[in-house]
Amino acid sequence: MRIGKLLPGLVGLGVVMTVAVGYARGGWAIVTVETLPDHLNAGRTIPIDFTVRQHGVSLMDDLSPKVHVSMNGESSVVYARPTSHKGTYRAEITPKGSAPASVDIRTGFGDANLALLPIPVLAAGATPVKQALHERGRDLFVAKGCVSCHTHSAVKAGKSAEFLKAPDLTTVRYTPEYLRAFITDPTIKTPTMPLRMPALGLKPDELNAVVSFLTTTEKVAAR
Repeated sequence: MRIGKLLPGLVGLGVVMTVAVGYARGGWAIVTVETLPDHLNAGRTIPIDFTVRQHGVSLMDDLSPKVHVSMNGESSVVYARPTSHKGTYRAEITPKGSAPASVDIRTGFGDANLALLPIPVLAAGATPVKQALHERGRDLFVAKGCVSCHTHSAVKAGKSAEFLKAPDLTTVRYTPEYLRAFITDPTIKTPTMPLRMPALGLKPDELNAVVSFLTTTEKVAAR
């Protein structure tokens, strides 16, 4: 099966699928969480690593990001520090209580901010509830930045880059085979827009979840 002939209307998917748009200091940038936890544990510190790419491509290593964490009506600010990997920052957060945590990454680069969907926080001894694959994909759709350019009715969060004219992916359907191939290597499609979607290096389980979210026929709860 030739990938180029799978679907005729793929022009919009060739734009960047990653989060947080900024227009100051030379353009816009996107934020991508490296590993999204499916839950947090109350009282246990966990690192949140993320990258910042100017124009979705160039890794930025001269920023001083802050991460705002809100839960139980209280907010705290954690300063992220650069890691040994260019353009990657780490914030260590320690949730308290057992209410879902809202995590908002603010890079300081224009309005390049990323608000993750609420993350469940488990009390000591509690057993995590496993998410359905397409629900995990919905959360990754935000964390990996797809909402920077695309919209989807199951995701209320995010600020899409409307000037890129990326399609609403709520009803647009692509074959799972094409999506896996394209997300892994966006160069298989000649871009018709000024920017090409970057290869984010999704892990196999992340890729499967995102593909499941974009291709499922089940109704995914909006968050």
